[in-house]
Amino acid sequence: MDCKAESEQRLDGYALWVQNGSNQEQLLDYKGTSSISVIIPARNEAATIGAIIGSIRSECMLKTNLVDELIVINDVSSDNTSGIAKESGADVIDMSKNQGVPFGKGAALREGIRASSGDILLFLDADVTNFSSHFVTEMLAPLLIDKKLMLCKPKYQRFDGGTSFGGGRVTELVAKPVLEILLPQLACIDQPLAGETSIRRELLEKICVADNYQVEIAILIDTYRLYGEDVIAQVDLGQRYHKSRTLTDLVPTAKDVLQAMLERLM
Repeated sequence: MDCKAESEQRLDGYALWVQNGSNQEQLLDYKGTSSISVIIPARNEAATIGAIIGSIRSECMLKTNLVDELIVINDVSSDNTSGIAKESGADVIDMSKNQGVPFGKGAALREGIRASSGDILLFLDADVTNFSSHFVTEMLAPLLIDKKLMLCKPKYQRFDGGTSFGGGRVTELVAKPVLEILLPQLACIDQPLAGETSIRRELLEKICVADNYQVEIAILIDTYRLYGEDVIAQVDLGQRYHKSRTLTDLVPTAKDVLQAMLERLM
């Protein structure tokens, strides 16, 4: 069996854990005295941010206390993202002193890490239109159940307007091919660039949270370089619907991702 197949088999083992453990009452037992922070970087996501916050608060905070802290990092939005997030019950940090220029996703996540206190952090995207609390429970379950795990990434079918885009264009054309060639141990990670990431704070204290769209792939590779593949889990979130960007908009993203990978793998 090649290394990719071995990794896929190992990661598939977490599916049963998630199935058995994603009941929130059971997860509370695994949580014990640990604290959990959810951090959502957002820019111009007024259309979706309220529903996401509402789902997390009602299902994972008010009903079960699984999540202790919910923080939205508003990265110079020109719409009412900040106001809606506050009205929906999140703690909001407004990054608005940059002459109207966004700070970028990496900087927003760094701000969220500094502002949060959780032992486990869950990063979520703010533009998902079919969000439900299973995005939270299933992403947290492996780290709560298995204390040796440091990082969890999702797998899902990505949809826009009813059409499946697999892993997204930058994922399929840049991230996955480079991993298959230069780091095949991580080639089985279905969505290496996904914004959904659960991670232990102790790991974040040992790695650099990179700028802009380098951040997700950098965290994944740096985790592997520090601890190896056995500390990384993957869970299936099913289908994920969110807005799609134009090819022109994706060029800077692709450059960021490729730069982060080449700096770490060449």
